[in-house]
Amino acid sequence: EEEVAKQEQERQKQKVELMKADGFTDSTMEGCRFDADDNPESTQSKACRNYVEHFSEFYSRGKGLLLTGSVGTGKTFLATCIANALMDKLHPVLMTSISRYIRGMENEFGNRNEHIDYLNKFDLVVFDDLGIERNTPYMNELVYALIDGRIRTGKPMVSTTNETMKTLRKTENIDISKTRVYDRILSACIPIEFNGENIRRQQAREDYLDLKGLLGI
Repeated sequence: EEEVAKQEQERQKQKVELMKADGFTDSTMEGCRFDADDNPESTQSKACRNYVEHFSEFYSRGKGLLLTGSVGTGKTFLATCIANALMDKLHPVLMTSISRYIRGMENEFGNRNEHIDYLNKFDLVVFDDLGIERNTPYMNELVYALIDGRIRTGKPMVSTTNETMKTLRKTENIDISKTRVYDRILSACIPIEFNGENIRRQQAREDYLDLKGLLGI
């Protein structure tokens, strides 16, 4: 029985490794885990952990998250934590950026629908840095097609964007095609705002203070 359990554990480990090879575009993403979160008591961290804990309910209702806020506030880190935690539970997850995925669509053979349908194999799709892609009618139409196609499957997605909810609510200041995209996302995703200090900038200051003595400055 111990040997059978050990073999099963190894099979699951290999399955998770294959999922991460298939779902992550960068191997460093595997290091983003909730137990490495330096602010686990924050509202945002708790919400993301609860999303994983109650994923079956969110999955059945096709509901995801929209993580909004300025650059460097931890959105991508927590989105990646969600992806890692769900893959550890054997849920297939794809984490990519819209611009990267569209470049793949343009560089590979196959029509648009095939690339949209490919997303169906994943229980969760994470689109990172939504809004940094080229602002052209063609690009905005492709973004909408991907978002709309995913939502129509009834499966959830998580998106991160540097736009704030305040900006998103001021629809007159946003291109109408982008308004369509965000309206569509908000119909299927619960917004979580990140209002903290730029974590990367704070870390850079701490590294500077820690290492400047070695430089003699």
